Amino acid sequence: MVTGTRRFLTPDDVDRLYARAAGLLSSGRGDAPDASTLVIRIRTASGWHETSVRGDGDRGRADEFMAAATRAGTDAGAYRSERVAVVVVADSDGGSDVRPWPLSTPATGMPGYPSRPCLVTDAAAVLAAVRTATVDTRWTTDDGHRVALRVRPLLAYEKSCIDLGS
Repeated sequence: MVTGTRRFLTPDDVDRLYARAAGLLSSGRGDAPDASTLVIRIRTASGWHETSVRGDGDRGRADEFMAAATRAGTDAGAYRSERVAVVVVADSDGGSDVRPWPLSTPATGMPGYPSRPCLVTDAAAVLAAVRTATVDTRWTTDDGHRVALRVRPLLAYEKSCIDLGS
């Protein structure tokens, strides 16, 4: 089971967070970031507020904001996601830890294959299959490619891979 921490924020808590993030968050979405980018995304009733921080420029301010956000409000208990998105993020020959494909759905059967493969599936089954993997693990697809996978829990409002980008 994939878990996280939920927080309950009052309108005053949200106002304090926005004041702390002055100039850091902007509305809308940009292009997909690379691995060296920190993305901060907040969803409110009025829409998305997001910033992408590359390099060291605003990274300190972003880190401070994220630390404040994790302490804001009151504890609302654990968030348990029973569904995850499995995303193919790289096609690579590298890595000495190469394993057989871990999912019951073949890579070529994933929605979006071959350009943006993503599959929403049961968390328990995926986590059991990839539990000992690392970021360096590569998986052999049914058409012979070696790829890296990222497993991401779905948030309460997310139902499909399309929701990951909205």
